[in-house]
Amino acid sequence: MHLPVPQWHTCVHWQHKEHFLLAEDTYEDWVMFIIEEGRFTFRIGLHEGVGEPGDIIICPPHHRFFRETLSPLSFHFVVFGLDGLNVQTGMELPHIPTGHIKLVKGRQRLDDNLVKLAQAADLHTLPTASYREHLLMDIWYLIVNEHHMEGEAIGKGAVSPQMEKAAEMLGKQALTGGDIRAVAQALGLTAVQLTRRFQAAFRQTPIRYVTSIRLQTACKLLAGTDRTLDDIAQACGYENGFYLSRMFKKQTNMRPSDYRKTHRL
Repeated sequence: MHLPVPQWHTCVHWQHKEHFLLAEDTYEDWVMFIIEEGRFTFRIGLHEGVGEPGDIIICPPHHRFFRETLSPLSFHFVVFGLDGLNVQTGMELPHIPTGHIKLVKGRQRLDDNLVKLAQAADLHTLPTASYREHLLMDIWYLIVNEHHMEGEAIGKGAVSPQMEKAAEMLGKQALTGGDIRAVAQALGLTAVQLTRRFQAAFRQTPIRYVTSIRLQTACKLLAGTDRTLDDIAQACGYENGFYLSRMFKKQTNMRPSDYRKTHRL
């Protein structure tokens, strides 16, 4: 799939930042944290973890970005746009690199680019700005290249037919409240075996996969309809609005009613 080319808006080099001014923030554009030194925890929707040197954290527009430093942080804060994409909170775009990016094959080239980017950070002449954009574009291509290779690996045999079938079955039953144990049984596996194999294939557990589908659907219905919370819960595979509200708050740190007020279409 063709990926849009970024338009670079801002690039700021922060050094030895002991804490973030805001524990959470929401941006109008895409943002990218490229970490040089230090560590911090983060959560963006269903993406969470610890960012370390060499890691890249990408947050789409209108997503709540929770973060807390664990040690003094040096990083490049990059704001950019992607033409033609209107991203709403909670909606995943699997073809766009999002969340925690850890380069493997491109790590040395990333480190080289970061050294050059840091050297150019305090200069504001037009040639330097153009050079900085060149470096950022090279970093973006590194990210996209590894993201694309991961996707190809999944599509070309890295995932067994059994796990492909598991993902298909889980996706179909996510909104009807089906039982993961029933899927495991249909595939001749125990629930533990299914969880381990699914995790290895898709880097997330079956429960997290199903929860992601349910909450994406809930976000869409909250923003685009007047349906009651109980009605939306039933449409998303949950027993009632109370349980949906609890899961929604746990994963997004926002009540469904607040999400609806903020993101109403």
